[in-house]
Amino acid sequence: MVDADAPLGTTVTCDACHAPAASALTTVSFPSGAQLSDTRDSARCMVCHQGRASTDSVNQRIADLGLTETPDTPSADLRFINIHYYAAAATLYGSEARGGYQYDGMVYMGRNVHVEGFGTCADCHDPHTLELEIETCASCHEDVESVEDLPFIRMAGSGSDFDGDGDTFEGIAEEIVGMQEILYAAIQAYADEVVGTAIAHDAHAYPYWFIDTNGDGEHTEDETDGYNAFTANLERAAYNYQVVLKDPGAYVHNPQYVIQLMYDSTAH
Repeated sequence: MVDADAPLGTTVTCDACHAPAASALTTVSFPSGAQLSDTRDSARCMVCHQGRASTDSVNQRIADLGLTETPDTPSADLRFINIHYYAAAATLYGSEARGGYQYDGMVYMGRNVHVEGFGTCADCHDPHTLELEIETCASCHEDVESVEDLPFIRMAGSGSDFDGDGDTFEGIAEEIVGMQEILYAAIQAYADEVVGTAIAHDAHAYPYWFIDTNGDGEHTEDETDGYNAFTANLERAAYNYQVVLKDPGAYVHNPQYVIQLMYDSTAH
């Protein structure tokens, strides 16, 4: 609850992390209902950076509208469910937090465990500026000299061409970008061919998904109507598209998890 006016940029004060209650946190409850206790000092970060939706809330909304058994039926009452931005903890903990939409019967990556000594948020981020500690990354990733170099990292063992562009040497971040493009194309094709109402996404304008009135595949300023013909299948895919997009560090936090989400969304 906000009980006083607060100028932009001043709402997170020292007490947000250093108050006794914050310092004592050991367990974090996620929107899915998952209770995670292996959090160490990251608990105080995860309280805010967990998102506001989950597999469970998406399923509940679909069920409440009676669309579970008819996943290709449009409903004007099914509006876009947004995870919120910077849900890094939900990405990091993968299937344990259920922040992405996880399809029944599919297997998803749990918590992404990095090398020893890098298990908390503050092991990679400066706890006050939140900036990445590049010198620490460079101790293992020899080609990293700045933040701009991080998307080019590709770990041994991740040699698959996930986005099918023929390049198995590009950074894992670029593989994820390629998968996002494939998923977006699949979402638009489904909206055209199954729903019959064109859709376009705008990452910087609420409610993010709009009716693409002129059918050019892009959201323009004169297209002000939020998308109102979501089906259950379209909602799930659009939700996962946003999950990946709204965590700009997903390629570090849990690349396998977000790739799995996008593969399954495209397939369904």
